[in-house]
Amino acid sequence: MRFGVLIALALWATPLTAQHRVVVLTDIGNEPDDQMSLVRLLLYSNEIDIEGLIATTSTWQRTKVSPEIIRQVVSAYGKVQPNLLLHTKGWPTQAQLDARIASGQTGYGMAATGPDKLSDGARALIAAADKSDTRPLWISLWGGANTLAQALIHARATR
Repeated sequence: MRFGVLIALALWATPLTAQHRVVVLTDIGNEPDDQMSLVRLLLYSNEIDIEGLIATTSTWQRTKVSPEIIRQVVSAYGKVQPNLLLHTKGWPTQAQLDARIASGQTGYGMAATGPDKLSDGARALIAAADKSDTRPLWISLWGGANTLAQALIHARATR
């Protein structure tokens, strides 16, 4: 459901000629829904630019992030990607997607943010936002938002 709403909003707001830029923040590993959503997202990866897959904490997973689960799903995608290319072009490689996986804040809520708490996930968000690209950057929250908050805190403090 979340992904469908994201795509509907993105299609409404951006010309159909452009691929949409997406970063997903996910508390993957908390329950199976995020693994299933990620599989579905990857089945659209020839039509969108996935700029980040960031493992986060959430209300239900407060003390850990699970980027290894994102890597497992991306690895499975890598096995079928050559077959997908037989039907249409534009599918990213497993290596391209692996390079976009990051870990967000490993603590829960705003207590895990602050001047000395810039995670790889927050850095990835900032890098995506800093790209010289006129298309909007869609950030989909499938888990906690403190990694996004940390990126915004850092940007405000340093710019």
